[in-house]
Amino acid sequence: MASPSTPSPLVFIVGSTGTGKSKVGVCIAKWLQERTGKKVEILNVDAMQMYKGLPIATNQVNDGEDEGIPHHFLGFLDPLDDPITVGDFTEKAVNMIEKIENDGKIPILVGGSNYYMQSLLLSDSLVTEEHNPADTEKSKILAKIPDLNTIKDADLHALLTKTDVLMAEKYHPNDIRRIRRSLEICKIEGVLHSDIIKAQDKERLRFTPNTRNIVFCTDCDRNTLYDRLDNRVDKMVERGIVAEAESFWESLKNKIPGETLPTKGVFSAIGFKELHPYLTGKSDLASGLTTLKANTRRYAKQQQQWIKNRILPRDNIFVYRIDTTDSAKWREQTAKVAFTVLEGYLSEGKNPHPDALPYVFSGEKTSRTDVGVFKLFKCPVCPGKVLAGEEQFRIHKRSKRHKILDKKQKRAEKRKEPEQEGGERDTDLSKRQKLE
Repeated sequence: MASPSTPSPLVFIVGSTGTGKSKVGVCIAKWLQERTGKKVEILNVDAMQMYKGLPIATNQVNDGEDEGIPHHFLGFLDPLDDPITVGDFTEKAVNMIEKIENDGKIPILVGGSNYYMQSLLLSDSLVTEEHNPADTEKSKILAKIPDLNTIKDADLHALLTKTDVLMAEKYHPNDIRRIRRSLEICKIEGVLHSDIIKAQDKERLRFTPNTRNIVFCTDCDRNTLYDRLDNRVDKMVERGIVAEAESFWESLKNKIPGETLPTKGVFSAIGFKELHPYLTGKSDLASGLTTLKANTRRYAKQQQQWIKNRILPRDNIFVYRIDTTDSAKWREQTAKVAFTVLEGYLSEGKNPHPDALPYVFSGEKTSRTDVGVFKLFKCPVCPGKVLAGEEQFRIHKRSKRHKILDKKQKRAEKRKEPEQEGGERDTDLSKRQKLE
């Protein structure tokens, strides 16, 4: 039996969009209330759901879906306010967690905004005084980052090279999304992105003891997930996402300077930005919905990669997979995994639980501090060819085109050798003649 001093569990639910995080969160909350006799409250950790005006597009939990469980941080930000930074949100969320626990209740954190969730799991995971000193050359460089909306995509990599060369070496010049994101992190947080990565090996779990941090990952077969996401967009149309976007844009378009849509905050939310060309008469609705489906699938893949690369490899975080592939059995899977793990913790203080093995990371670990692992390689043989990472460079060197060009280059070098030797002999002869 768990010691009376064993703290209440702190439950984190991560996973890509469309895997059922919200439903699983409510299900676990209701079970915990029945099991412990304590009230449970859910904290939203999805950045786009924090804004007002687009509840359908951002897929906010509605009054019927919450089944009476209080939810915090939903629809409380004005779309025209400055975006809430990771640091600002972390402070608000930590204060809310402490308040909920001081009231004798149990908090559950649910969401897919990876940096926000990471900052709650790990102490000082993004900004610390140690790697953000004032009045340094780095601070001067960071202060010179211009408004990214004014920079052409073709110039972003050069700007990142001037700002944070280690991250510039990591990204291919055509990887505009990641380059822009890296610059945004530098600008918004006032810290070099590479310094953030270097600091991660020093991170500790924010809430102690470590065993009380119980992380569930909702997961789904990728093909099934993509079909589910496409169907979700169709259902959003039925629920009125187009009318919602029209109303949202109509209420704000005269308050936005210029003709360019802002790229920060809720304006960058998947579900609105894809419909914006239709709202402004630049595209048809069908094209917007096709783009929306494609971007949603791409975002889901990115979320899965983050969990695989940033959470699963950590030895101090125990992650349990809840398979939601079969939509008819997600409650059964939640009970099988989550209830078993939580019962073990509540009754015996166990985490990890011996009968519900943690989600094991199967990939090859690489040091998060060794940013150079990801540096770019310029092929000396193939003109203009740039590869992201040593593994991609190795694969490229085995390609048919590279081998053909490599052979041509070597033949050309051999043809030059006799000419150079002949030139050297002529030079030696002229020298001897001069001496004579």
